[in-house]
Order: sequence, then structure tokens, then C-alpha cells
Amino acid sequence: MATAASDAQGEDYWGVISAPSSPADQVHGDTERVVCLDVAGLTCNGCVRKVQDALNAADGVANATVNFETKRATVCLKTDSHITEANVVDVVQSVGQKYKASQSEKLETLTNDVSIPVADAGDDSVSATLLIGGMTCNSCAASVESSLTQTEGVISAVVTFATEKAVVRYDKSVVEMPALIEVVESVGYEAAFMAGDKRTSSNATLLISGMTCNSCANSVENVLKNTKVCCLPL
Repeated sequence: MATAASDAQGEDYWGVISAPSSPADQVHGDTERVVCLDVAGLTCNGCVRKVQDALNAADGVANATVNFETKRATVCLKTDSHITEANVVDVVQSVGQKYKASQSEKLETLTNDVSIPVADAGDDSVSATLLIGGMTCNSCAASVESSLTQTEGVISAVVTFATEKAVVRYDKSVVEMPALIEVVESVGYEAAFMAGDKRTSSNATLLISGMTCNSCANSVENVLKNTKVCCLPL
């Protein structure tokens, strides 16, 4: 059964409460179901907020994130909910007529750690650990893991929400570490490579205002050179 709500501008969206269509729709235990949807009709961050708010307000949804760049919604369903994938699609499309949703992939029931092999390991395979920032639940970990395992050259990936780490095995002749970091960042999270217990160095470009001469530039440069930086996941 669906119930309607209206925002201040009079645009309607729906929260969904549904009974299971079959016992197979039910999930028990300390596991979660994750649904990934391709969402058409997103034209701005306001659209993202509307769809995301509607999903998070739906009964049976533990957490939902909508990425404007990828036009994808990642929805983590509560362990004891009876909501189905079709109900999640209905929630998105009930936000407004311009929004269309389709299931991009059906992830299996997930635990905290999932390893998905996607290719045979070759002689050039290596393993690396990434620190992942910005994850708030297992659905976030599933989204990062899915993106990594779909990347050409990645053999397997395990993303753990509790430790905020991803262990990736990949073919270094096909893909390099900077590309893996970009994959994680493309789905809305922070990533940094761990070399032992340390992160590797990286470059950043800063816009400096207020400099009027070379002496100013030298002063800024000297301060930066003598600065110790501690990087933490956001």
C-alpha cells in the first residue's frame, strides 16, 4: 500500500509500505539487501535531494544515496523489511513524472565482507589496500566494491565498512593504482593508497591569493616545505 506526501511546492512523492509478494522476498539474519538503480531525469542537486529523501523516507529502507554524476541510486534495505526491488523503483518514479528508474544490477545478499572474483590472476597481479572515506553503511561498501570489481584489470575486491578499507587484487599491466582511486572517487567516496601503514604521497594544486612578488611566493613555498601533513579519511 502506498501513502502520498506533499512538499511545500506542491510536488508529490511517495513512501512505500508493502507486504512481501513471496517468502523469497524476505531476508533474515544479520545481512542486508542492496539495490542499485539507474535513475533518469536528474538534472541538478535538487533532484538528487528529492529522490534521496523519498528513498530514505520509505519504510524498509535503511539508507539510500543518490549520485548525480553517475545517475545511480544505491539503496540498502533493512534486514527485517519486506520491501522489494520493484517497490524501490516505484518510490523513485513516484517523486515526479520526469524520474525513471531501472535496476542496474542485482547484488546478492551481503555480509560485512564480500569477495567477488572477476578475472583470472596473471603473473602481473598484485594486491593493495585502500583507505576509503565517506562510507556510512554496508550499502556504501557494496557500492564501492561493485565499482571496483567492474573495473577492467581488477581480479577481486573486498571492501569492509567496519575498517573503512578495500583490499584490491589487480593486474598492474592493465590498471594502475591512480585509476583505482579515481574509480572510488567517481562513486562519491574518498580513497588513498596504503603502503604498509603509510599513505603514498600525492600532489595537489592550490590557488594562492594575495601574492604581489617573488618574495611572497618564496615565503609560501618555504612554509609548505616545512609543514607536516596528517591525512585522515573524511
